[in-house]
Amino acid sequence: MNRIPELRAEKGISMRDAARMLGMPYTTYVNYEKGTREPNSETLIALANFYETSVDYLIGKSSSRTGKITICLLYTSDAADDKA
Repeated sequence: MNRIPELRAEKGISMRDAARMLGMPYTTYVNYEKGTREPNSETLIALANFYETSVDYLIGKSSSRTGKITICLLYTSDAADDKA
């Protein structure tokens, strides 16, 4: 799954602007969005940084945009049980 078009739309920029800001040819960027060309690892990292997301999210391998996992711990005390 290619999330580049969705992320670009959220930023409110055109494909031409995204290509310019990323320092790549417009046609190359268009091909990445259309999925007719696969970015190399360096370009994937640049795209992820530009769109402030993880590479895994960018390529559809994760539903977490940041790659961070939030863990919630619940602490319970047995102190009340000890008094009985």
